[in-house]
Amino acid sequence: MTMAIFAEGCQYTDARQILVTKGGKGGPAEGIFQVGDVILGVGGNPFSYDAGTKLGQAVSVAKTELGAGKWP
Repeated sequence: MTMAIFAEGCQYTDARQILVTKGGKGGPAEGIFQVGDVILGVGGNPFSYDAGTKLGQAVSVAKTELGAGKWP
């Protein structure tokens, strides 16, 4: 899956949304995200800072045994 992070003036820590630009067959996000989806937050909470970092943290948790591969 490929995503684009929207940020004004290339200040990615200010980004608050992520656009899904390409899907991946058989990947863990298949059936969850579609091309054109805009991710505004994780765990029911909107991104309050650096959307890329917050998404990365959520993916890291999902990869743990505790997360069991589930999206928060």
